[in-house]
Amino acid sequence: RSPSRGLGDVYKRQVVKSNQLTAGWTGLICKLFFSKPLYVRTGYDAYIFSKNEKKSKFKQILFFLLTQIVIIFSDHYTVTSSSDLKFITSKYFLPKSTNLSISPNWVTYIEPSSLDIINRKNKSILSVGRLEEQKNYQFIIEALSNSEFELSIIGTGSMKEGLINLAHTVKTNLKIINNISNSKLMEVYKDYKYFILSSNFEGNPKVLLEAMSAGCIPIVSNIQNNSEIIDDGYNGFLFDLDNKGKDVLKKILHDDLDFRMITNNATNTIKLRFSLEKIASQEVSNLQKLTSRS
Repeated sequence: RSPSRGLGDVYKRQVVKSNQLTAGWTGLICKLFFSKPLYVRTGYDAYIFSKNEKKSKFKQILFFLLTQIVIIFSDHYTVTSSSDLKFITSKYFLPKSTNLSISPNWVTYIEPSSLDIINRKNKSILSVGRLEEQKNYQFIIEALSNSEFELSIIGTGSMKEGLINLAHTVKTNLKIINNISNSKLMEVYKDYKYFILSSNFEGNPKVLLEAMSAGCIPIVSNIQNNSEIIDDGYNGFLFDLDNKGKDVLKKILHDDLDFRMITNNATNTIKLRFSLEKIASQEVSNLQKLTSRS
């Protein structure tokens, strides 16, 4: 095949791709200008987050309109969870049923046999995320009041001082660590037996997937997007965000858990549903469908 023909073929098969909703409007412009199909991949539903974060009505309306416009004019639009897809296809939006699919976040799959699951910190719990209201760290701090467990949080945010003061008041051993690189974070996961996520709401939490791939026992809030990943008692544990949930959390930490079984099930979940190979295969399939039309 001649070089000129090859370049022409590549040009004909191009796709405009946006990896977040907020860049969707630039993708729409490129779609119209170059007459190419538009593929939009979102990591979370920006409109849902704007409502949960109680942003101004003006911003909520903007996110709603942007979401609606991008869904209508994109050739393929993906979300990261079943609950987000259900919301998109609800009465709030007017989707094209043929252009929507689920494409979760991905992490690197680690063979359980290569993980040291014995020599881990048994009295320390790891959490990772922004120190903001969404992550609900005050719930964990209060649940661990007068406990022998130490809570280590990796993250920064506006609630840092408040969380430190709360920990001091309720006598919880709290350690806050500034953000570190993802490569270092992946090694830190391997030092901990337990990973906890107490968020009020989430998209498709990558920190949870990372912790599972590293062999941690995940203990997470019983919200829709978490419960799509965690099967309670099989590959992790769920707790409700109420006083009973605090008791459940304490019981889990003091139970004699079959660490190896939970670890194997968690890492197997990553392999089957969230590994790079699995998600890359889905991505290629989506792109092939679009390029076959262009």
